[in-house]
Amino acid sequence: GDEDHWAVKHRVRYTLINSIHQRFSVQNNDFLSVEGRPLIGPETEIGWVLGDQYPDESILLLKVCTGNRALGWDLLPPGSKRFVINGTFYAGYGDSSENWKDSAKPPKPQKVEWYAGKQYDLDVANAREVLSDINKFYPGSQNEYEIAGFFFWQGERDTRNDAHADRYEVNLVQFIKSVRADFNASAAPFVLGTVGFDGHDMEGNTRKVYEAQMRVDGHRRVYPEFEDNVKTVDARNIWRDTMLKTKQREHYGFNAEAYMEIGSSMGWAMAQLLKKL
Repeated sequence: GDEDHWAVKHRVRYTLINSIHQRFSVQNNDFLSVEGRPLIGPETEIGWVLGDQYPDESILLLKVCTGNRALGWDLLPPGSKRFVINGTFYAGYGDSSENWKDSAKPPKPQKVEWYAGKQYDLDVANAREVLSDINKFYPGSQNEYEIAGFFFWQGERDTRNDAHADRYEVNLVQFIKSVRADFNASAAPFVLGTVGFDGHDMEGNTRKVYEAQMRVDGHRRVYPEFEDNVKTVDARNIWRDTMLKTKQREHYGFNAEAYMEIGSSMGWAMAQLLKKL
């Protein structure tokens, strides 16, 4: 942009929907820029890369997320089954208890406010609400759109729970399949970023989640159906040791440079997958 204003990517629209209070809440809906934003995420550089690679396309970056959510509980996708570890039962999709002992059925809560997969359902519903009236969010689109791909960067919450870390790969595979099915986009590329906490020195549950995320990469051929349509971006190099000293380790210290780096890598990964279609 000019010396007084941040640049704007005029063909790339950024819409952020949050559901922290289980409501549809529009947090951002404008052409992509950092103007007026106190914090940024990887979507900024993702959008910049894709806008540069597809200058004639109208692109909507729809970010639907709420922080502090586990794939093994809040984001558990439909079709996920219960499992047992050392006599403890863990929730399948729709169960109202996260874990319980000594019974094949979970205890009945007095009041059900949350269940396994609740955040997944909220996010899908919120995305569908935007897509059902997309001209409101991308003026001039005439309510026509194509889902070109999915981005996913998550995992910290699952590192706090041994069972969730152990089960992460199973849940991630199901998540990829479910989100594609829910949006009738079975061939849409899927790009995910790994956890990057502690960089190349990561260990324990963080390492487990990282390795699960790496294994779904199509080039690994662990899942043949993901070849040339699922790409994992290694986030270890965005870690700075100074992040250990912040109160926001789980957000990489809100380090804008780190977010731009992972966003650039994820954007380029998506561009490469799209060219293979």
